[in-house]
Amino acid sequence: MPRLKNKRIVVLGASGRIGFDLCRKLAPDNEVIGIARFRDAAREQALRQMGVETYKIDFATEDFDAVPDDADWLFIQVAYQHGAEQHPELAEAINVHLPARACMYFRGVQGVVFASTGNVYGLPGRIVTEEDREAPIGVYSLTRYAGEQVVKFFCREFNVPTLILRYFYGNDARYGIVKKIAEALLRGELPPVWMGMQINAIAHEELVERTLRAAPHARVPALVMNLTSSRPYPLEDVIRLVAEELQIEPPPLDRIEERAQMTLAAHTPIQDRLLGETRIPLEQIVKAVCAGLKKARS
Repeated sequence: MPRLKNKRIVVLGASGRIGFDLCRKLAPDNEVIGIARFRDAAREQALRQMGVETYKIDFATEDFDAVPDDADWLFIQVAYQHGAEQHPELAEAINVHLPARACMYFRGVQGVVFASTGNVYGLPGRIVTEEDREAPIGVYSLTRYAGEQVVKFFCREFNVPTLILRYFYGNDARYGIVKKIAEALLRGELPPVWMGMQINAIAHEELVERTLRAAPHARVPALVMNLTSSRPYPLEDVIRLVAEELQIEPPPLDRIEERAQMTLAAHTPIQDRLLGETRIPLEQIVKAVCAGLKKARS
């Protein structure tokens, strides 16, 4: 399926990890409008140097009136996660009302890509697919699930092809579940039990690339897709690989029963059918993440 080309594309959250790289990938072949709070002026300047037209907007309090509404595609890459439990009203404003306002304002687009999260499944204690029923736990997961429903409504109401991507654990030297594990091991600690017995891990660069490849598969009604590694990995294997790369002894793995009850991992039948299996192996992700940590410590 062809990639997006010669389109006018709006990216909400253009300064974020994924949004920024989406802009970078899209800009050579498209007219890209990047919208964010842009607390980092250098980030906005970098986008402008790529040819991205930027707009500085506070998503919680400001409207899109200054932005041209004649876009071809809309990418919603905005979420309020850290602090959601302490500020549920802000989580609702960003995770629920913002997608609604964006879909309403840009309702003439040819397609919408909405970045969601695997957290909407809750913690079922087993590996899930898109056929599993959602059971969100906590403010962040609940508001993200509500945001999905809003996007589905506007997809049907305006007959706009829509793709909802449930991301599981992107990784590079800056962020991700592999880095969390590595940092815990360096402190001599056991990784957090909420990670469960099985975890998915996809390289950040592959997550970005697959987001773009998946976009043309948007449809009515909205297509929901898990986007992550094509298979989950046993937590013990990830810990072992990280410890070997860091050349340290991992702590003993206790509390197995508790992790087993809290597993959240995914199979990706839709992604694999449409895009093929993920190609960057766990070993390569671990090497890249640990190289960054070792460099920072030296």
